[in-house]
Amino acid sequence: MPTQQQVTVPKMLSDYQQNIKGVDLCDQMVGYYLLHHRSKKWWRRIFFYLMEASAYNAYVIARDTNPERVKTMWPTFQNYLEDLVASLVGDTRAGKAAALVPEPARGTVQHTIEKMFEKKKTCHECSLAAEPGARRGVTKFGCRECNVPVHTECQAKHITRCINA
Repeated sequence: MPTQQQVTVPKMLSDYQQNIKGVDLCDQMVGYYLLHHRSKKWWRRIFFYLMEASAYNAYVIARDTNPERVKTMWPTFQNYLEDLVASLVGDTRAGKAAALVPEPARGTVQHTIEKMFEKKKTCHECSLAAEPGARRGVTKFGCRECNVPVHTECQAKHITRCINA
């Protein structure tokens, strides 16, 4: 028959055993609301875990410092998290549309397309619009003001891009 022996427990181990409930509860709460999205960037998962753990720690501190107020405002961690997100994101309602810029206030520079180059060059607008590996058009014409090669067919796109820039 084995006999029991009295063993001294290191302080660190006794503290861990007494406070493990808080650690398990934190992991449980973070596990409920953690963003589990797949990502090739490993640091995103760590970042969002740390954000959730920090939010839960803030909730615990608020609950311990003023329990009556927290029970009425945020009865659960989920309520606290929703209020936190709403305060960080701000007002998401659509506001009034931006006022259109009146015609005289727009760029007054005239963009003239004329023959500028002896050798054909790649059209600037075709280069911006083309997908990687796609064939781009070439031209001897260009915009005198911007000093870039532009097709006569791409003139309207070029002027619109310069006005909006």
